[in-house]
Amino acid sequence: MNIKSVSHDERGIYKQGSVRAASTASEIYQTVAAYSFEKGGIFMVVGPEKSGKSIVAIELFEKRELEKQSGRRWVFAQPLLRNRIDVPEGKIFSRIGKEIKAVSFETKIEIERIFHDHEVVVVDEVQFISPDLQSYFLQEAMLFVERGGVLVGLGLDYTSQGGEFIFPTLLKYRATKVYRQEAVCQMCGGVADKYCQRLIDSVPASIDTPAFLSPSVNVSYEPRCDNCFVVKK
Repeated sequence: MNIKSVSHDERGIYKQGSVRAASTASEIYQTVAAYSFEKGGIFMVVGPEKSGKSIVAIELFEKRELEKQSGRRWVFAQPLLRNRIDVPEGKIFSRIGKEIKAVSFETKIEIERIFHDHEVVVVDEVQFISPDLQSYFLQEAMLFVERGGVLVGLGLDYTSQGGEFIFPTLLKYRATKVYRQEAVCQMCGGVADKYCQRLIDSVPASIDTPAFLSPSVNVSYEPRCDNCFVVKK
């Protein structure tokens, strides 16, 4: 499966998000390292396209590998999406060229195994967890936290039509702390911390397009600030 690489200009944009991502990962890692695990917690990392959310997961993986954190069992995971090329099976990747191995899940049994076999669970692309699995995932996550586990969730919290993804919103409501990553608005260069503009043939897509639409030759996404984000009706 081929993942589209970024251009030289895009690398500069991703690099800005990477700096903030490294800081976020360090804070989360230090907090987890200090946990007694008598009481768990949920840490949510949200933001638009190109804000460095996946880089947070990769940074956490690298820190864990470096220190092996007192033998605590970590797992890095994401929902299995067979119809999307931007969420490849078995790995979390960033378009700046880094990637790590991850567990791709699509059943309740796999979710149960993730939460029962580890103390720290890092899940990327939480907005893509199947509606059929969301209730069970939340149930297992809350039981996990009650047992002292730590869940780190990463993903989009706003749709390309300007609404909120329901499941990330539920997780944010229950979170110990929420971290908001920032990207660069592709229109004005300002701060974009919520929205991804969906473009079809370089034109903002209308509001009646599907909530989930994979990137393709014709479909692309870019971060936009509140002022430059367009909801086309």
